[in-house]
Amino acid sequence: MSKSVLKHVPMNFLTNMIVFGLNIIINLYMTPFYITHLGIDGLGVVRMALLLPIYIGLATIIISGAVGRFLTLSLHEKNVNAANEFFNTSLFGISAIMLATVPLMVYISLNITNFLNIPLIYSEQASSFFLGIFIASEITVFSTLFLIPAYANNRLDIQNYIKIATLFLQTSAILILFTLLSSNIIYIGYSYISASFVGLLLSILVWKEFAPFLHIHRTFFKINKLKEITSMGSWLLINQLGSILFLSIDLLVINYFFGPEATGDYSVVLQWSILIRSMAGVIASIFGPIIVISYAKKNFDEIVSYSKSAVKFMGILIAIPIGLLMGFSEALFSLWLGFEFVKLVPLLWLMLSHLVINLTVLPLFSINTAYNKVKVPALVSLGFGAINLLLAILLSIFSDLGIYGVALAGAIVLTAKNAVFTPIYAAYILNISWSTFIKEIKFGVITVGISTFFSYLLSFFIDIDHWIELLLYGSFIVIVTGTIIWNGLLSKKEQELIRVKLKKKDI
Repeated sequence: MSKSVLKHVPMNFLTNMIVFGLNIIINLYMTPFYITHLGIDGLGVVRMALLLPIYIGLATIIISGAVGRFLTLSLHEKNVNAANEFFNTSLFGISAIMLATVPLMVYISLNITNFLNIPLIYSEQASSFFLGIFIASEITVFSTLFLIPAYANNRLDIQNYIKIATLFLQTSAILILFTLLSSNIIYIGYSYISASFVGLLLSILVWKEFAPFLHIHRTFFKINKLKEITSMGSWLLINQLGSILFLSIDLLVINYFFGPEATGDYSVVLQWSILIRSMAGVIASIFGPIIVISYAKKNFDEIVSYSKSAVKFMGILIAIPIGLLMGFSEALFSLWLGFEFVKLVPLLWLMLSHLVINLTVLPLFSINTAYNKVKVPALVSLGFGAINLLLAILLSIFSDLGIYGVALAGAIVLTAKNAVFTPIYAAYILNISWSTFIKEIKFGVITVGISTFFSYLLSFFIDIDHWIELLLYGSFIVIVTGTIIWNGLLSKKEQELIRVKLKKKDI
């Protein structure tokens, strides 16, 4: 792998971790803040609304996946004309889609109480709140397009600086408005709109900096480019629909069958799952551009070796925080929200334990995109997603598991997909042994076992009564787990590679 490609990896990783850390801090603070100001029912309404960016974000899958691939290949081939055509075709295409959805968004927002169980106290505020989140989500879609030139240059750190700015702005605005004015959920919508506008402006500056040769003009809109983008993008869209049926349908099912209070309880635990997924996503995003760039340069052997390492290190990196959260879960919930929320600890274990398998394979999705082999994964994802929805409903209706049944359905079906199909299909694309990537999954499983065991053992014998104690004991477990991994799971070659990467500033 060339230095020009790899030199930004350390900063990409560092800024990814900063974004992840900020998300943890914000969630730790904002959850009890919302419960204090809005109640557990109000928290459920907020979390339901914040699912909307995920649904609207379907368009970003086409942008970051299909458009990102074609634009990256064009830029690395120094084909400026093709790059302009892909850029403008996607820009005008996405604009048309967004405008077409406006009437639907307005209708849903104005009639949101017909679609969701909204507590009466928030029924009047809900329409404006949901519409605000809709608008902010659409603005963010456009921002993604203007950031693709940075993606093509493997400058994910630039994207992360914008994320940090928008996170700070939207959180500060919510705190100020709630404190100085009133606890009105409409202000959350205003805050998200303001932050998304700032993000868009910063993204445009990034576009001008990294790709001043890309110009917006209708003459660059090409039907043949639209067909290329939609040919791949439509399958990515179907794949994402399947993912939503896996990852974002649970709150809707719980809201429908169990009501707003259960939605609030479930959302308390769900955000930790979302945080771990976000962490995995930012780590996987480091590998994505490199795999696509390697494909553009026809370095196919490097893709195989790099992907194996990516799966192994992904598993290890996400397993440590998963183990810490599960092992210290009782102390965490007691300090964070109060002892009455410790009842949700078993749900946390159920929602987190399987992620060490399901998130470990995330780097392999970039192989599908790079090779434009997205049809089969899309159909499989959609099929398994439908099974997950059906199983979640059946467990809700015909068992006494309650909200645990919804979480159990997701754990079973998602693991069945990602422990078997995803690694085997990636190996098939690369024409290597079917078990190549499955073998790498075990490192994450071993690591989460070590991290959970020592965390739980320590919390069992020691009472943790303060945040500083939890932080110190958690750091101690990270050191212990890291030492065991370094000496037991990493080869001498991998150890030396890490040492070299840490020492060299130009890589």
